[in-house]
Amino acid sequence: MSRGYVATGKGIDLHQLVVLKQAVKLEGLGMRHSSGRRASMIAKESLGLSRNTRFDVVVEKLEEKIEELGLTVKKEGGIKIL
Repeated sequence: MSRGYVATGKGIDLHQLVVLKQAVKLEGLGMRHSSGRRASMIAKESLGLSRNTRFDVVVEKLEEKIEELGLTVKKEGGIKIL
């Protein structure tokens, strides 16, 4: 039986930002999801960026936002909240 966890507080913010960042990276490579709005547009609107901002700039701004919140993701796949 695997152990799970419940994200609360900053953990929820971290999860949303990391998932959004990864989705924008995949869109930059040409992947699309089947329905709904593009992740890059959601990120651009939430960060206050213009519609023609490049994917790499959006990813960079998302990474800055993660750092600004004082949250980091360890390379081993675990999550560490500072």
